[in-house]
Amino acid sequence: MYETLEKLKKDIGDRNTIHFGGTSSTKLYEIKRLAITQYLFYYNNHILYQGFGDLKDFFRPYIEAIICANSDAAEKSTLFWDMEFANEKYSVECIDLDITTKFISTKDLSALVNTYHVKRLNADAHQVTFLAEAFKNLCHSIVTAKTYGLWQSSFSALSNIVLLLNLVDLDEDSKEIIATSVEELLSDNIIASVFFSTGWPDFRRSLRELSKLCSSLAFHVNFELVHQIIDGENFFEYAVNVHFNSLRHLIEQFISKDEETTDKIQVLIDATEDFQKKIILLRLFFQQIIGDTIQQKYKHILSDNFAQLPIGAIYDFTFSGWLTPDQNSIKEFLNGILELNRKEVAGMHSYPDPIESKLECAYLLYIIDKISDISALKELSEERPHLQFLLDSESFDYSQVDFSNYMWENFARHEKYLNCFITHKDAIIPKIQKRIEKGEANETEKRILYGFLLSGDEVWKI
Repeated sequence: MYETLEKLKKDIGDRNTIHFGGTSSTKLYEIKRLAITQYLFYYNNHILYQGFGDLKDFFRPYIEAIICANSDAAEKSTLFWDMEFANEKYSVECIDLDITTKFISTKDLSALVNTYHVKRLNADAHQVTFLAEAFKNLCHSIVTAKTYGLWQSSFSALSNIVLLLNLVDLDEDSKEIIATSVEELLSDNIIASVFFSTGWPDFRRSLRELSKLCSSLAFHVNFELVHQIIDGENFFEYAVNVHFNSLRHLIEQFISKDEETTDKIQVLIDATEDFQKKIILLRLFFQQIIGDTIQQKYKHILSDNFAQLPIGAIYDFTFSGWLTPDQNSIKEFLNGILELNRKEVAGMHSYPDPIESKLECAYLLYIIDKISDISALKELSEERPHLQFLLDSESFDYSQVDFSNYMWENFARHEKYLNCFITHKDAIIPKIQKRIEKGEANETEKRILYGFLLSGDEVWKI
């Protein structure tokens, strides 16, 4: 099966081979024959398969073949002499969707979708309805039976269905079915407590996919549902271990922006004594809070406790205009970085590196003029090119610039720094050229090279 998968990938990537029947996915059917035979053996004989790792291994090449055959490359036309032959993506069937939801982790499925750049599955209305009904049935089963399978496999299957739903065009009936099922699932306090916890595989990816799906759905305002989620015993641990914007986006689907909601949010935040939990709640809800008086109340709390805020909170509140640190707070923040460095030198290491996280925060606040002076950090500049550049851009060694690094990209987005790179482009251009020649350069590097560093005549010489 893996040998055939490699041939399939080659066929799809080969633009010089004519594929009769309008598809470059012919090899997929050789894999499919073996996969479906195995699948039907377990299905028809009512064999319990959950937890069998070898089954996931067996179905992996078939699932990858399905995703590969739905890549954009699979439908690109091929040329033979002067004739052009159109190709089609593999048309996904219900049994394919069933196998894909059951025999791969959400993390691995997401990786395949990204690897093959799949934006849409070739699925018709029948398959979309099948997915929506599968989601509805699984949500109802989880809520009714309160059983989640080995290693919460029911939640993993649910996450896979959500991921697939994000790859098809949903009609209004399907959207209504899915929205009702999401509300049923999250309204159950026992299920919500399990779902919003770190105790099952793929909880991070599951949140991202569910949040994305819910953005296309319509929900009833239900602050009680939100309150119930937050009351879960594992919620705050969960909140610091997931993509926070996805969590906030999901929560916002069930609340409105009005005075009544603001009052409920204020009661919830003010009743929370733990400072870090209070900040988490404020990050979740601050965009829904209206009224100058209450906004100023929380802005003062943020400003007074700037040095104690998590990095994510600093980004959220600063870039939204809710936080402008005063000079004393900035000094405390920078001194905190120096103190962390002394602890690291003394042998107290941790991962991820809190020093680098705080330094990157200082860089970003500096380039948007929220911090006016970072010279206090000079003792940390050795082997830190970003800091060296910000402290002394004139004498900086520009051969260290690497626009594949997102922080250099952030610097380049500001005109005052972009001009520095343009002035010293002779030290930067060769490095980007080498990465382009090796096929390693990303789109940002190419845009900077062709859009800013090279003049019109120079572009043609590359």
